Amino acid sequence: MPMIAPVSTLPLPLPSVTPVPGFRHILCAVDGSRESGDGVREAVALATLGTRITFLAITDVQGVGVNRIASLGEHRAEQALAAASALARDHRMSARTELVHDADIVGAVLGRQHDHDLLVVGARRDATVDHGALAGAATALAGRTDGPLLIARRGATLQSSVQRIVVAARRGEPSAAAVARLGEQLAATDGSLIHPIQLSGGEQGRASQILLLAERISADVIVVGRDCRTATGTTGGVNARLVAVAPCSVLVVPA
Repeated sequence: MPMIAPVSTLPLPLPSVTPVPGFRHILCAVDGSRESGDGVREAVALATLGTRITFLAITDVQGVGVNRIASLGEHRAEQALAAASALARDHRMSARTELVHDADIVGAVLGRQHDHDLLVVGARRDATVDHGALAGAATALAGRTDGPLLIARRGATLQSSVQRIVVAARRGEPSAAAVARLGEQLAATDGSLIHPIQLSGGEQGRASQILLLAERISADVIVVGRDCRTATGTTGGVNARLVAVAPCSVLVVPA
């Protein structure tokens, strides 16, 4: 049963004493990069008995001959899917693979998200730098996701699940209850410690509050609500900053 760390701020909805079921169907996007491998390990580490994992690779080959370009070619995509499946099999997890040809990587991933209860993507800090086909898409995915999205970057060991969890929301935020529930789902390991924090102030101040706490406790993951979308479909600065510079994985939760 997870423990709740004391906080000096007003409390968020706290996890109940009733066990919360794990994730039933995890979608994990892969591209063969080292960061993508972090996502694969997180997905397998979070899987429980009965969880189905789908590994998805998007190849965006365009043009022919000398004009042929791609962030992820078909051969490398197949290799990434094979490596992810092998890791799942090694840990006795049920997994399937899907290879999709689409120039719109973000749209292709989100278009397959609806029948999964968790989307996992690996991306290093400073996700604006190109470290794989998916790394540069992390911020866009966080802004457009309609379901829980885990940006994985901690290098899961597969020996244990998440143990130190920052659960962050503003009072009255529509996603506050969902944020608390997802924090509880992640706290599957005995001895997990949930650190709830009630956010206040503007975007820069809220992001700083989260990052300071995450650094102080050496957090494994930050659970936070998705910023409100703008007219262009992007989000405010809190999610974007966390995806770019958080020292641990970030779970973005829509309302």
